Amino acid sequence: MAYYSRQQKYIFIKRYKDSKMSASAFCRENGLNVNTFKYWIYSEDWKYSDELMSGFVELGETEIKTDLDKSVTIKKAGIEIKVPAEIAERNLVKILDAVAMI
Repeated sequence: MAYYSRQQKYIFIKRYKDSKMSASAFCRENGLNVNTFKYWIYSEDWKYSDELMSGFVELGETEIKTDLDKSVTIKKAGIEIKVPAEIAERNLVKILDAVAMI
């Protein structure tokens, strides 16, 4: 099961609304569970979606490389973060969300 940040969920919802597709077709095309996606749409959290996106920042100039010791190094703005290559996807997403805020 994939972990999606609030910003990622918002982007999916925005793309869905712009697509004019049915929820089922959109989820099929994007590999999402339709029931989970419908929950995202009707959740109270999206009531203030513009406020949510105000904290979204693209990573921009970020260097990501894999080392021989099977770790991943993320460098941005003079900060270097080294994580094991086998890190859980949801934890890596959390790290990347944090790096995006730098």
